[in-house]
Amino acid sequence: MTPPPPRSAIIVAGGSSSRMGFDKLSAPLLDRPVLWHSLHAFSRCPHLHQIVLVCSENNLSPFASIAADFPLCSAIVPGGPSRSHSVLNGLLAASEKNGFVAVHDAARPLISPTDIENCFLCAEENGSAVCAEPLADSLHKADENGFLQSSVDRTNLWRMQTPQIFPLQDLLSLYKKMLSEGATTTDEAGAFLLAGKKVKLFPNSSPNFKITYPGDIALAEAALQSLLSCAQKSPD
Repeated sequence: MTPPPPRSAIIVAGGSSSRMGFDKLSAPLLDRPVLWHSLHAFSRCPHLHQIVLVCSENNLSPFASIAADFPLCSAIVPGGPSRSHSVLNGLLAASEKNGFVAVHDAARPLISPTDIENCFLCAEENGSAVCAEPLADSLHKADENGFLQSSVDRTNLWRMQTPQIFPLQDLLSLYKKMLSEGATTTDEAGAFLLAGKKVKLFPNSSPNFKITYPGDIALAEAALQSLLSCAQKSPD
């Protein structure tokens, strides 16, 4: 069996947590920091070559202590003024510039090793893969005063998540070019679409929401407890 191309991961942990009111990545989630859970999930992904952690200057030391549990996390680098700059710093720090790289929000601690592995397989087959969820809620457009104007068809609309997986060399080249031109995007899929490249959707199979507000910690804890309970009941 042919081994897969080299796999790397960049965990983006450089946000300010302004909507949270405190550092959400250090907040306890089942007695472990939120960041720990994201690193743990990627450390269990087969054939992963390296994890690069990108965080703010202020968190380099405390996050290094959390990452010490994971030998695969062999590089911790400071972020930049935007997510795009932070991802570029992570790409530059990757020791393996070939193969595929997964970029993941550290604030999505519920991602499962199975979904990470299957997303890599999807990317290796299609040239890219972005974890996503189809929109289930009704959508309406409102005016500037908050009054609804019209309904929005949600057919083929997807909520973008992470990991987002691309050929590392291609993503590195795109980010260098994009930032040199003064452009930014909110995620890696946006960078690829700006370059006119195809991006393949990968529907995740488990909860994968981003912790943004204080109440999200309790939701994530309940989801994790449910997942752990199901795993304990499953036959070997």
